[in-house]
Amino acid sequence: MQGILLLRFGVILVLLLGLGAALPAAAGAAPDVGLVTQVAGEAVFVNPEEGGKGGKVQAFMKIRRGDRLTLSAGASVTLVYFANSRKEFWQGPVEVTVEEGQGAGRGKDGAPVHPQVSTLPT
Repeated sequence: MQGILLLRFGVILVLLLGLGAALPAAAGAAPDVGLVTQVAGEAVFVNPEEGGKGGKVQAFMKIRRGDRLTLSAGASVTLVYFANSRKEFWQGPVEVTVEEGQGAGRGKDGAPVHPQVSTLPT
């Protein structure tokens, strides 16, 4: 009987410790600020604030503050921001850093690059 109780206690303890470890990671994640609505060509992203996680940019993926999108020459993405319905069309080569309501772009030479901007109807 005591063995079963200790086993149950051990299982519960392991589950609670696992949950406790997962919560700070989820709580520390930046909130979603927008959405990729269109992508063409080679485009990748990384979020340095979230441990460098990243991958290939895909249509309908959410974007977070701090994401860095790198577009190769000839690539393009369209981003829509939730807070202000801002729609940005970016063409590569460019690195776009996602901010709260807009992106900040830099060319290969470090010079600022600006997207085509429009506002979606609300």
